[in-house]
Amino acid sequence: MTEPSTKYDELLFSSIDGELNPQQAAELEALLNADPELQKRLDTLKAINTSLVRIASEPTESDPLKFEPAPPTKPNPFRWVAYAAILAISAGLFIYMNPSQPKPVFDTRNVYRQITMEFEPQIVCDTPEKFIAYTQEAFGKPIEADFLSSVQLVGWRLLGANYTPNKPPKVPTTRILLANSEDGTQILVAFVPRGLPIPKPQQGSNLNVFEKSVRSVRMYEITPLDSPSVLDLLN
Repeated sequence: MTEPSTKYDELLFSSIDGELNPQQAAELEALLNADPELQKRLDTLKAINTSLVRIASEPTESDPLKFEPAPPTKPNPFRWVAYAAILAISAGLFIYMNPSQPKPVFDTRNVYRQITMEFEPQIVCDTPEKFIAYTQEAFGKPIEADFLSSVQLVGWRLLGANYTPNKPPKVPTTRILLANSEDGTQILVAFVPRGLPIPKPQQGSNLNVFEKSVRSVRMYEITPLDSPSVLDLLN
């Protein structure tokens, strides 16, 4: 069996996230028209994205944050579909799934409101060394943070997975860095894996979203302030 090429995965993930510029969109359209297998791979990645975020967005009674699911009382078929699809992709297999489901979105306003109601971290990295070690483990790349700034880095929360200390989540998970600006404004920075929905400004909301990428790790600062306070501290 011929293994599917991953050469264009970066382009495919950017397409799923709605991040292509017109030139990239035209390039991808030409590639898809010329290669039916690449179209199948795009359909598969879209279906995996839909399944994973559906799992992550099941609400719970104990925590209204819709990205943190309660433990299921019976087997969740979408969970096994997602696991099987991930394993198949990593093994170089194509699995065709129905890509017609609507694309999930990151509810920026709701996530900000729910997290800032408690503003309690699940993971605390209170030194530069701990921050580097955590980001190396979480993202496979070390990220440095400026702890001498007047901005306070409070800690981390995970979206899309029930948090268990010292046990990494089983599926790609958006991680939220909590911070306080100098004037006490609460700020979130979402670290979003490829294929999961990204924060975007919402109509009628006072929240702004600023983006930065460090060694291919994507970060989105969600803040009521008019300029980013945290992204410049991360390198």
